[in-house]
Amino acid sequence: MHFHEEEITNTFLPVIECLAALHQNNLVHGALSPASIVVTHEDEIRLRDWLVAPKENIYYFNKSRTDIKKEDDWIALGQILIQAATLKKNSKLFLEK
Repeated sequence: MHFHEEEITNTFLPVIECLAALHQNNLVHGALSPASIVVTHEDEIRLRDWLVAPKENIYYFNKSRTDIKKEDDWIALGQILIQAATLKKNSKLFLEK
């Protein structure tokens, strides 16, 4: 399986816009993972609620932290983008601060 650059861009731009809107309203997703990004039957990209699948974000956030910040959403999205671009799930993508 291979994703073209346009497919990745068309998938991630709506997610970037959604995160930006959350952050402008002083909200943080806090549990962004590949399972949080869904495609509807109408081919629209949606970002699922962070309460839907909290166990699925273990590779994207340090679970021992309680102070999730806006920048953590961006780090998680970057890790998801790397995973999508390389088609490899890598638990070592998490960058500890």
